[in-house]
Amino acid sequence: MSFLDSLEQFLQHDGESDEHDERSSSTQFMKNDSSIMNTSPSVIEDRILVSKNLNTFKKKEPLKSFGFDPITPPVTSQPKKQLNISNHYTRNVEPRPTESTYSSDIGQLKVDIIPYNQRCVFPFKKFNEMQSQCFPVVYHSSKNCVISSPTGSGKTVLFELAIMKEFADNASELDFKVLYLAPTKALCSEKLEDWTKKFAQLNITVGILTGDTTFKETEKVKKSNIIISTPEKWDMITRKWKDYSKLFGLIKLLLVDEIHFLKESRGSTLEVVITRMKRICIGLRILAISATVANAQDISKWIKLDEESILPAETLCFGEEYRAVQLYKIVYGYKPTSENDFQFDIHLNSKLIEVIKLHSKNKPVLIFCPTRNSSQATAKFLFNNLPCNATVNLKLKDRDVASYATKGIAYHHAGLSFADRKQIENSFLNGELKILCSTSTLAVGINLPAYLVIIKGTKCWAESCFQEYSETDILQMVGRAGRPQFETEGVAVIMTTAKLKQKYERLVKGTEKVESSLHMNFTEHLAAEIAVGVVKNITDALDWLKTTYLYVRFMENPAYYVLKIAKSSDPEETLIKFCKQQAQDLYAEKLITMDELQNYKITPYGYSMTMHYISFQTMKIMVRSGSQLSVGQVLDLLTSASEFSDLKLKHNEKRLYKELNSSPMVRYASKRKELTHQDKVKLLIDFELGGVDYPNYNGAMKIHSSFLGDKFFVFKHIHRLIMAVLDVFIEKKDSKSLHSSGYLLRCINGRCWEDSPNELRQLDGIGPASVKKFCNHNVLSLEDAKSLTTTQIEYYLGLKTGAGNKIRKNIMTLPNLQLEMIFDDEELDTPSSVNVSVAITIDVPNAQASSVWKNRPVYIHLITDTSTGELIDFRRIPVTKFKSSGAKSFQVNFSVKNLDQTIRCHAYADSIASVKTNTSVSLRTHLSKDTIDKFIQNIDDFEFTVSDDDIKPPKNEPIDDGKVVVQVENNVQIEIIELDSDTENSNQPMKNINAEHQVEKERKILPNGNYACNHFCKDKQNCRHLCCREGLPVKKKRSETNSQKLSNKVAKNDELVATNDEPVKKENELPDPIHGVKKSIQPRKIIKFEKKNIPYKRTIFDDSDPDDFDFEVDEKYVIPEVKKAKKLNSTVFSINDDVKDVDRTSPPQELPETILDTNQYDDDSIYNYQCQDQLINKTESNDECDKAISNVVVEQDIIKEDPDSSYDKQFLQNLLGSDIEID
Repeated sequence: MSFLDSLEQFLQHDGESDEHDERSSSTQFMKNDSSIMNTSPSVIEDRILVSKNLNTFKKKEPLKSFGFDPITPPVTSQPKKQLNISNHYTRNVEPRPTESTYSSDIGQLKVDIIPYNQRCVFPFKKFNEMQSQCFPVVYHSSKNCVISSPTGSGKTVLFELAIMKEFADNASELDFKVLYLAPTKALCSEKLEDWTKKFAQLNITVGILTGDTTFKETEKVKKSNIIISTPEKWDMITRKWKDYSKLFGLIKLLLVDEIHFLKESRGSTLEVVITRMKRICIGLRILAISATVANAQDISKWIKLDEESILPAETLCFGEEYRAVQLYKIVYGYKPTSENDFQFDIHLNSKLIEVIKLHSKNKPVLIFCPTRNSSQATAKFLFNNLPCNATVNLKLKDRDVASYATKGIAYHHAGLSFADRKQIENSFLNGELKILCSTSTLAVGINLPAYLVIIKGTKCWAESCFQEYSETDILQMVGRAGRPQFETEGVAVIMTTAKLKQKYERLVKGTEKVESSLHMNFTEHLAAEIAVGVVKNITDALDWLKTTYLYVRFMENPAYYVLKIAKSSDPEETLIKFCKQQAQDLYAEKLITMDELQNYKITPYGYSMTMHYISFQTMKIMVRSGSQLSVGQVLDLLTSASEFSDLKLKHNEKRLYKELNSSPMVRYASKRKELTHQDKVKLLIDFELGGVDYPNYNGAMKIHSSFLGDKFFVFKHIHRLIMAVLDVFIEKKDSKSLHSSGYLLRCINGRCWEDSPNELRQLDGIGPASVKKFCNHNVLSLEDAKSLTTTQIEYYLGLKTGAGNKIRKNIMTLPNLQLEMIFDDEELDTPSSVNVSVAITIDVPNAQASSVWKNRPVYIHLITDTSTGELIDFRRIPVTKFKSSGAKSFQVNFSVKNLDQTIRCHAYADSIASVKTNTSVSLRTHLSKDTIDKFIQNIDDFEFTVSDDDIKPPKNEPIDDGKVVVQVENNVQIEIIELDSDTENSNQPMKNINAEHQVEKERKILPNGNYACNHFCKDKQNCRHLCCREGLPVKKKRSETNSQKLSNKVAKNDELVATNDEPVKKENELPDPIHGVKKSIQPRKIIKFEKKNIPYKRTIFDDSDPDDFDFEVDEKYVIPEVKKAKKLNSTVFSINDDVKDVDRTSPPQELPETILDTNQYDDDSIYNYQCQDQLINKTESNDECDKAISNVVVEQDIIKEDPDSSYDKQFLQNLLGSDIEID
């Protein structure tokens, strides 16, 4: 029996099941299935029909010749239309009334038309009109097809028909698979639940693959006949299609739901996935369904009729009259009172009551609001102003919504607890609640239809500003209007501004065109195509671009696309320039390489970006990151990712995060006064890992659900980001940053800080309270827990007998890592380089029980590096490989240029915190004596021996960060750092920097024979400076200053040694750069600075200029002038306020040779001076002291006030002695 004969048999009109309504304008009747729905009158609308090539149709041939007896639609005065969407046969179409939902030229097909064993999938007797028209194309054809139909018209049945056809045709292939793609996880979950029940009777299994899919669910998907996924998840899989070539060979049918999603920002992913599937799957059939759009034929041109055809796919378009419930769509435009979007939202509240009274007919109303606060404020406004007779008593945690529910009004958003949301949803479905104010979360996934749907404002809050809803969101919200089980019609009202009214009128009428969004994320997708080997040069890039939907629309409407390049008259030339620019951006960031022939090749950085699905902007930050990063710096790097840019810090959350930031349990608190969204992300991570208590201030619990949602979002994306960071530091061979990243990876996977008692929370059944109980019994880590018996666990935690077995078994599933590294071989490659080989063995004896942890596979990270921070080798081994083959051994070969290094090997379990081990090998102890003798150590920096007698009085050059650069002879420059400097530069080693020799300036000689000072005083004759009035005495010996003379007399034989073995030099270890003695410099291996037993040191109290004057020193003593406490901007020494008084009666002590303790000073410290020849007589008269002080000339140019410094006058008085008065 032919197909048309079967149609004739099953399309007999049954008078008992069909009823006819008489029309006042004609005697024609329209078929209607009263068991499904009653029709209602409406206005006359134009009907869009699609002609199809069934290989038996003739152009304009009446359907009666095929055995059909269609009912002629009523004749009207409106002109006929001709439609030729799919370049096939054209049929004259008459306008038809919209209430004739189930009337068609073909008629309604009964379910009996399909085989008996397939009828259980369809819980009705007849297909509706739209389904009946699509039946020949969907069920009896293998061509690609694009169907445009309004929401609620029964599009899901078309997918099920296509699935039934493919399984019937491929019944012999046991592994045949179908792929279903939907834009949201909510829609995927809805299809999973529905299809699992429907297809279970046919032994057809269904699996889901989204970002939330666990390891066990992934294993289930491999065995499923129908795979449900999102575009992003399937994009990640198709990027590794060579690893899944068998899977892609089994996929014969691709179902694309909501294909109009192409116009959204995420639509670019759907576009490249379909393009890639067309290329890698042989014999693939594509069935794409969308809401009503104006250019479905463009989508058909892109998909093609089949893989070998250049003709467009079959195209079927249906209007609003094909909805199961007639929908009236109304757009109201209001003039805003101000440009503030918040004010406009409040302004719309006053219009709501009028809209509800006009359209609701006392039936359920669903109001979509732009923000959570708006939904609450709208519900409150209606509660106070809208009379309502309903009385509902709901037991809810949220007191506000519970009070509003007494009048049948409620609000719904993600900030409510799960229990509250479920109770509100059920009450609305049951009709108890009459008005529900919600955010757009109810538009997708949750089926809560209402008679009246109101979209209160067409903008929502996103990325810290108001942005318009996507067209997909608008259509989804509009689609909630009408309840098929209760109503025959529904109403959707869009409230927007007057300027946007026409735009949304076009949208709801289906006259908006679907454009491509690929150009918005072109860089990432181009890198992915280069990674999979499709694009190797600019020619390949253009060829690939021609297979995308972007190419179809760009050739039709190039003005729509902003490509940030100069457009030419030739669209193809413009696209070539665009591809070159994007490839150049990838090359500039080291994501691809490019040779002289412009051939492209992916780099490890680009491959990591592609495989871990990282955005281009985030990858730029990672590649440009510094080296030797700490854990905190890696955490800052992660939180700066663009993936978290939408996670803004809201105004009502500022107090919450400030309190979290001040918690002592937070390890990496922000130091900013005003927290940013990056601080929010970091605090969310720290909150979880540190087990921080949630703040309990008044109002904190109102945002608790929102807080948990943000935390879930962060931990959902953080794993792939940190995996990309690991790849970056592996490529950079940065061992320290790699260890920091690995530490953070284990902590994030374990949801605790490693090496803290919270790591016990990784065990099943162990929460914060149990951790405290363990700590009370000195069980502080997983290693401690391994030694516990079941009885001890039950005793420590207060459990019943036998309850500790589960925890004990969980402890025993922790991987037991065994690592061994043996020095294997050596070879002297060059006099300064040795090739070394080590043998590493890693084993997991309990691999059978520890290969999976919390439904995730466990991998062992093996890092081999040197003690200097250079990465030698990195390996990632799944624990499952140890099940059968046992221990893994391998050799690592590397070259070293420093024999004092230690080779280290670390092994970690990536999914569990604190499961680790390490070992090390010292090179020098294992190398042969012959190799050591022949080896020549590279010396990058020469060191010198300097004697005190050869140091020239320096010129001090203040520089940034509290440093002083001191110039000495023989081109050596010494950098001095203040003791109280809190910069990181204080931890750096002293540097010897070449500098030009400082030539002493010629001095002007005054009439009295003295040198003129360097002060810039205007009137030196009346200046308070003694040096300005009388000048400076002539130096007898330029090579030696008075202070140096005194230093030579005070101490002669003590040495201060600074070696390269000390990476950080304390400031007190350095010789005095200001009153030091001119020294000769001889090349030697160690820098040695000779100093005297009690050297004369220039302090902050002596503000004279030693380079600009010289004078005869009193042979008895020299006491520097004591000025008011000031701090040099750049000097070696400083004084802290908290220094205790000094006991001046204690005997003189020798100055320490290494680090000077600035907290203890005695008579022999740098602040007191003793001469071996002539000791200062402390009982000398004040006249002699004054005479000595008067000889000291002070030059103030080098002194700068430090407002943060203050000194204790009493302490200084005790320090200097009672015979010196402090001014």
